[in-house]
Amino acid sequence: DNPLSYSYVNCTNRVTNDKIIHEYLLIYTAIMYSSEKGKRWLILGFSVFLLFTTHYCTHVPAAIKDTLRIRFSSELDEAGYEYFFNALFSIYSLPNIILPFLNGYLVDKIGLRVMLFSLIFITAMGEILFTNGLLATKIFPTLVGRFIFGIGSESLFVMENLLLTKYFHGKELALAITINLGCANFGGVTNMYFTSRLISKYQFEIGGAHV
Repeated sequence: DNPLSYSYVNCTNRVTNDKIIHEYLLIYTAIMYSSEKGKRWLILGFSVFLLFTTHYCTHVPAAIKDTLRIRFSSELDEAGYEYFFNALFSIYSLPNIILPFLNGYLVDKIGLRVMLFSLIFITAMGEILFTNGLLATKIFPTLVGRFIFGIGSESLFVMENLLLTKYFHGKELALAITINLGCANFGGVTNMYFTSRLISKYQFEIGGAHV
């Protein structure tokens, strides 16, 4: 019945409970960090895939220049074709003179997630329209497709880097952005090496014209 003994027991129990709670918090923190770490690298992989494919598609006209010259020979003379070919890249870059001023406002207004999915959709629609224009040998939809593709793909690159800043910090952020940029450029290199070879090997006819 000594009050001091009760005080000692209560103090000991409180210390023990605090240790248990602390250990549970450490375990919970470790689990959450492990889960978040796996999520971060999954997001980086998704970003790398998107940038690889968009940069691959961006440089497709350069890889198939001679094929396009033959395909549009009935529509354009040599000087006209050179003008058209250069326009494929000029019109791609045109919207990005203004878009950098709007992207920051839009991402604050509608959120990063909505921006990302919207830009992915715009990029895909632009490439589909561009491809259909080539297959139909139509100049106008081909140029419009490149314009829409330029709206989506360049802005998408900026939004993906913004996404990485939310999940990577310090040295890991520099590594993530480097991997992102390196794989994007690798997409362009892969296109220049493989696309013309694939066309030469698997060319087929649509409407009597070789693709």
